[in-house]
Amino acid sequence: MSQTCSSRCHLEKELCWSCAYDAGNLSSLTQGDTMKPEVFTESAFKSFLMNLCPRPEIYEIFSSYSARGKPYMTKENLMKFLNEKQRDSRLNEELFPPLRPDQVKALIEKYEPSSSNSSRGNISPEGLLFYLMGPDTSVVSLGKLARHHDMTQPVPHYFIKSSHNTYLTAGQFSGVSSPEMYRQCLLAGCRCLELDCWKGKPPDEDPIITHGFTMTTEILFKDVIEAIAESAFKTSPYPVILSFENHVDSVKQQEKMANYCKTIFGEALLIDPLEKYPAFCSVLDGEVQEDQEETEDQCEQDEEKMKNSDEVEDSIISCHSVLWAKKNRSYAVSSFVETKATDLITKNAVEFVEYPHIILS
Repeated sequence: MSQTCSSRCHLEKELCWSCAYDAGNLSSLTQGDTMKPEVFTESAFKSFLMNLCPRPEIYEIFSSYSARGKPYMTKENLMKFLNEKQRDSRLNEELFPPLRPDQVKALIEKYEPSSSNSSRGNISPEGLLFYLMGPDTSVVSLGKLARHHDMTQPVPHYFIKSSHNTYLTAGQFSGVSSPEMYRQCLLAGCRCLELDCWKGKPPDEDPIITHGFTMTTEILFKDVIEAIAESAFKTSPYPVILSFENHVDSVKQQEKMANYCKTIFGEALLIDPLEKYPAFCSVLDGEVQEDQEETEDQCEQDEEKMKNSDEVEDSIISCHSVLWAKKNRSYAVSSFVETKATDLITKNAVEFVEYPHIILS
């Protein structure tokens, strides 16, 4: 409770500071006060965000390139930082030449919030931070963020943004698991999520999700399905693929898993075969597909030790795990560990490169 209060007080303090700073006076807000939208401007929001979430590593970089003891970086120092530190040295200088002084000047004018600094060709720590967070340093061309591909092809024809061990907030050995990670991954645009499913303990015997044989914490399978249902199509309308690494050897608990998926996902869950379109991207808008991932060890287990319930088999109709498909199977999916992939590249390079064209992998 005290930690929550402390966080709230910090938030209120920074909000008051940033708004007072932007308004150009020292008046402060108190609890219960309201704020006019025109007061909380974009610059006020940026000031608020920088004070709420400081970036000491950026200030460290700034200090190493700025003039000694000066609260700004000159145009020459900024150009040195951009060309020596930021620029990829592997780039061809003819095709991707280093930035020129006039280009650096234009960046300062674009990102520096202080007009006096900008007119002198200097940039402040805030200006540098705005530049590093701005569109000029985006790893993806902004023009490519909008849909620009043909989305009527089979699913295996696309690179699919995927998440491994989605439930983990930190390391794979002792990290904390959280359903919130599924929400965040979906909101970030992921379309393939992993669920490592294990048998729940008495008395409830509710299936759990965790990283097996480690010290990672456990979360309920049901909570994860609810989180996915809430956020699946907030960011993207394209199909969500759930990769089940199923270690649940209890038919009763498998039935629980299937029932959770059917009741929570409802009509969004793809459970009937698409006769005309086996797995076409645009046809599957707003659908949740499931696939069951099997490790090589699981494939070698005796069938009596690892038997799926009828409910689970009925729910997994779009994708089923295979180690290596000899021909086009629209319902199949393959997963390779690094060593297996390396071996296939060495022995069957052409087939391995062409494999993703016909099988989701």
